[in-house]
Amino acid sequence: MKHTAEQVGFAKDMKTFKKSPDSYQGHVGDVAMVLRAALSHSAFTPDLYDVMQVMGEDRVRLRLNRFVGR
Repeated sequence: MKHTAEQVGFAKDMKTFKKSPDSYQGHVGDVAMVLRAALSHSAFTPDLYDVMQVMGEDRVRLRLNRFVGR
């Protein structure tokens, strides 16, 4: 997720973001929050990795595709 966050203009961690907040759109935690909401329809969930493991790859892909409108 850190790699993807960097590719779309987000800092890979909070330390990097705090050093130069004007250089980034946000940090990897912001990306994780959007992903969490897209998958679970809630901002408050257990660990995102655990949620994705329980859901399984097919359901994760289905929900992400719905989220982006595919």
